[in-house]
Amino acid sequence: MKLGVNQIAMLYYAVGLLLMKGISLLMLPVLTHQLLPREYGQLEVLLTIINLGSLILGFGLVDALYRFAGMAQNDAERKQVVARVFGLVWVIALASLVVLWLLAPQVQRLLPAETRLADVRWVLSALPFEGVIGVPLAWLRMRNQARLFFVVTAGKAVIQSLLTGWWLWLGWGVSGVLASGTLTCIALALLLSLWQWRDSGIRFDWQSYRPLMRYGMPLVVSGLAGFALSGLDRWLLADVVGETLLAYYAVAGKLALAVGLLLQPFALWWYPRRFMLLKEPDGLRLNAHYSVLGAVLGFATAGVVGLTAPLLIHWLTPQSYHGAIAYIPLLVLGMAVRNVSDLLNVGCFSGEESKAQMFINLGCSALGVAGFLLTIPPFGVGGVIWTLLLVYMVRALAFYLVSQRLLPLPYRLSMLWASSAGSLAMMWLGQWWAGQWVA
Repeated sequence: MKLGVNQIAMLYYAVGLLLMKGISLLMLPVLTHQLLPREYGQLEVLLTIINLGSLILGFGLVDALYRFAGMAQNDAERKQVVARVFGLVWVIALASLVVLWLLAPQVQRLLPAETRLADVRWVLSALPFEGVIGVPLAWLRMRNQARLFFVVTAGKAVIQSLLTGWWLWLGWGVSGVLASGTLTCIALALLLSLWQWRDSGIRFDWQSYRPLMRYGMPLVVSGLAGFALSGLDRWLLADVVGETLLAYYAVAGKLALAVGLLLQPFALWWYPRRFMLLKEPDGLRLNAHYSVLGAVLGFATAGVVGLTAPLLIHWLTPQSYHGAIAYIPLLVLGMAVRNVSDLLNVGCFSGEESKAQMFINLGCSALGVAGFLLTIPPFGVGGVIWTLLLVYMVRALAFYLVSQRLLPLPYRLSMLWASSAGSLAMMWLGQWWAGQWVA
């Protein structure tokens, strides 16, 4: 059977994303055998800086690119938009690189775990280039150049994993992991920048930056709100329960993130096209159809991960990390619910501004922070997991209701309920199966 163009593109995206964003998952057996749980917890705290910093320095420009280039009338206008965005990200990168280097000692003092200044500087040096990478990769998706996307992302992942393994073998520990990530990030940013400059050029049009920033800033605020759910939890846990229990939570969280990772090929194919599809005659129905399809795929994927992840922890990590198995089901379920809110929200992004999603994310993050502060002291990791699940459910419901009010779509949700029930059954089976193996 001959594959169509969309199927081939999704295959390239699947392999490329599995290697690029899944490198931490693929390297999990190596890291857990080379690092003590305490060291793994320290590494996890340092990596939260990347999550926070990339949101701030990204300024929501990738989503702004999707919005303004996607709504452009022709290819020439799209290239003008991406050239302006590309110029802006380089201005931000060069300015922030100097500032972050100088702020490294202050950042080190704020961290809840013991760290080395050199490790903090490795992390901060990668942040400016994360934003640079995002724009060319987004443009590759919009142009459906999946093969080139695969080559650059797979190349980075392979080189980074080889450097990480080598430097861990040499005994460099956490520093080796961070150095390999930063150096490959810089190399990829320079390579993609060369391609982007040849494809669209680069423009420094200061007047055009105002609408880009106006659209992107609410996304930055919502991203910071998101950090409260995907970064602040680690800081609070490190301070209350210590690095070892944080390592258990982090390992389980890495495997739970496999849900989103496995869904990335669909997301990379779908997200850049959903706004363009709205202009088609049957665009509303097709948007609803593919959004529900993605949500059903999310629950199915969560079921598979919930079934297999406990066994993978048991087989691939030392016994000192097996405490992570108990945290798998609720974390995996939370990823599936989070995927629903990311798909059933088209109305919140269809206008000239994106304030609706900002207010929803701010409200959910406030709920999450309150939950963390109330539940972490008495319940530790369990308090974090139950809080996250509650917040993701509230967020999905809010996005659905607000989005339907702004842009009603004919969703058919019956398959969602069936897929969620099947997913829960598979997660329970995974815990039971892992228990049998341990026994």
